[in-house]
Formats: sequence, structure tokens, C-alpha cells
Amino acid sequence: WPPTTQKEFSQTDKPPFLPPHLLNIILNKDTAAHYEPALLPEPNHVMLKHLYALSIRVR
Repeated sequence: WPPTTQKEFSQTDKPPFLPPHLLNIILNKDTAAHYEPALLPEPNHVMLKHLYALSIRVR
């Protein structure tokens, strides 16, 4: 994300949007009628690694 030259940088530039694999939030998502309501779908590996790394950093 950082611009390679000073000419490319502007104060109005915004950081990039979240990658698509981080936009799929599984909390509060509707589940099918035949599933246990307390169960959530399996999260993708990117989200798990991110949460794991975050838990290590917070300690």
C-alpha cells in the first residue's frame, strides 16, 4: 500500500479496502433450517490465522 514515490502520495488517498476473504463474516449469519442453531459454518483459514496471530500479540 505505501506509494513507491512521493508523487503518488496524496493526503486524500485512502487505504485499500479489505481483501474479499476477510469480508465473509460468519457471526450472526443465517444458518439452514436443518442445522443446530448454535453452530456456525467453518471459518476460512485466513480468518483463523489472523485471529490466532492477534491472540498471540495481545498477550
